[in-house]
Amino acid sequence: MITRCQYCGKELPTRNFALSDHRPMLITLPCDCDMAREDAARERAETERRERDEAFGRVWSRSNVPEEFRHVSTTKESFEMAQTLLGGGSLYFLGENGRGKTYTACQVAKAYLIKSTYHDGIAMGCWKSFQFATAQTVLSQLRSSWDRWDQNEEDVFQRWAGVDLLVLDDIGKGVPSEWAAENMFRLVDARWSEHRPMIVTSQYSSDDLAERYSKAGNETMGALMSRLDGWCAGKRFGGPDRRLAQI
Repeated sequence: MITRCQYCGKELPTRNFALSDHRPMLITLPCDCDMAREDAARERAETERRERDEAFGRVWSRSNVPEEFRHVSTTKESFEMAQTLLGGGSLYFLGENGRGKTYTACQVAKAYLIKSTYHDGIAMGCWKSFQFATAQTVLSQLRSSWDRWDQNEEDVFQRWAGVDLLVLDDIGKGVPSEWAAENMFRLVDARWSEHRPMIVTSQYSSDDLAERYSKAGNETMGALMSRLDGWCAGKRFGGPDRRLAQI
């Protein structure tokens, strides 16, 4: 039976094809007309896009991003801010509750993952690893590892220290203590020394954080603030509380 191109009507060429230990098969080759090539290119692009989305979904689903921010969309600004992360810097988002800090952090994280993996639509390597955690989650899980036989504190720490990108949400919340400040410094310092970028969100400026933790008698805060101030590009979020506006 003759098979013809759906676009130009030309008879399609055939070729015998066989794998080892299998009988040969007659396969039909694609047409080389312009419309057939364009259709094949569109199909390849769609397949690549679907595979990219599936691969991204696997990375994103393991990141612990809250459900509220799972479906954020990237913007031109988020890709511009992601460039800071790709250049070895970090970001510090400052603002009161409900101003969009965490939402934007997740947008930038998504842009970073895409931009670090693809250039002009071409895959440049494997997807980067990414984790989202509140500062309180980090501290809580470090503390809980002391009482568990199946967890080692250093392994728990490396979950956040060793990931390619970390969103550290709401630093400064909770009861200020010397132990909390020391572990926040330890985490920031570990990432800073290995040039692993972070996106930090907080209600507190660096000066406010230093004052907050100084009441706990912690001398580590100076070093922590030095790391954050020198390493992070800052962005202040203002306006009304978006959550209240939705009620």
